[in-house]
Amino acid sequence: MLPPIRPPLLILLSLFLPTQPFYLFLPNSPLTSPSSLSSKPNRSLDPAFQKRVLTNTGDIFTLSPTGAIEFGNTLSLSTPLLSSPDPSLLNSFISDPARVMASLWDPKLKTELSPTSFTLKLLSIDFISFSLAPSVTVAVSTSTTSSGATIFRMHSTSFEPNISLLPNLKITADQLNLAIDLVGQLRVARDGKSIVGGMGYVVSGTLIGPTKFIPKTLLSSASSAINKRTTTDARSSFESGVRKQLAIFKKEELDSLLN
Repeated sequence: MLPPIRPPLLILLSLFLPTQPFYLFLPNSPLTSPSSLSSKPNRSLDPAFQKRVLTNTGDIFTLSPTGAIEFGNTLSLSTPLLSSPDPSLLNSFISDPARVMASLWDPKLKTELSPTSFTLKLLSIDFISFSLAPSVTVAVSTSTTSSGATIFRMHSTSFEPNISLLPNLKITADQLNLAIDLVGQLRVARDGKSIVGGMGYVVSGTLIGPTKFIPKTLLSSASSAINKRTTTDARSSFESGVRKQLAIFKKEELDSLLN
């Protein structure tokens, strides 16, 4: 965990892995009565935003003079899965959104709303003056290119941070302007043996009160450390998850041929 930074508190969330935290800086000022930010549309619905994130390499960090802050990261994925080329098998595998989502997320923390929509539960946190139990709803889809390749796509459609704040405090939850955007894309590599693509997230909010005076370099360094931990663990989780799910898929395919 990062060393304490004053005056802000650090909200712990998780994106790719429910067990891994990231932080959003909020004021060390009192916050108001128990409340929850309602789900609302976010930028991940915007094709231009999706392109910006998915073509990004490495960290994302911006800080405006008004205190609007965003940070995140795009994780590039290239995961070898087969010893010999079999693009047909891999295309069939990623054409099933449920299997891909099982590769990405702990089934115990994932709710399938429909074959193309999932709610992902994130880490529940009780931290000093608030508790947080966020979730993100994502839409998934697949498409086929003119060459017959399957493309898997994912983007968040809404989020619910479920923030409970202590009473007798002075800032409302809505003033935090918290937003969580998540996008992803996967496809079969040209070698026919790997899955490649990327997953990216952006967390945005507003620095309020004394947090506006925190040096930009400090905020940037902190977000970089957060991104490094998040993406390292996310990569490891996906690589193990996708290999497990592919093994199950191959067995089911074999059983269907034998029966």
